[in-house]
Amino acid sequence: MARLRGYENAIESAQYVMGLWNSVVVKEDTVWVLGDFVMCEWALQYVEMLAGHIQLIRGNHDSQRVLDVLNKHPKIYVHGWVHQIGSLVLTHEPVAQRVGLVNIHGHTHGRGVGDVGIWTWGRLITIQEVLRWATSC
Repeated sequence: MARLRGYENAIESAQYVMGLWNSVVVKEDTVWVLGDFVMCEWALQYVEMLAGHIQLIRGNHDSQRVLDVLNKHPKIYVHGWVHQIGSLVLTHEPVAQRVGLVNIHGHTHGRGVGDVGIWTWGRLITIQEVLRWATSC
């Protein structure tokens, strides 16, 4: 996947994301990650370098072994496959829309309505941006 995005390898891609993250996130912030946060165990070393508190929705590439490690981390809370906040339904993979609810996800890498992933936007987006988009649906 890293080569498809123009990076030499997964380490270079991870370092790019870490740089984007830390350029906008501060220690007090909460970041919602909609799956596929740490796809390989070697990448766990980068978690300590990320600013903020992390709320993680489980993704299809998040192994149980990695999730168990992340769930013990003091600044990370691991949710299941679906989490709802008001009218927002947070998932990794898109789910069918229901009246009055808006699904946001990250799995489709820019090919789906509601994809708020970093590879879709080219950056981390704020909750205000998500809410503006959700209210326009």
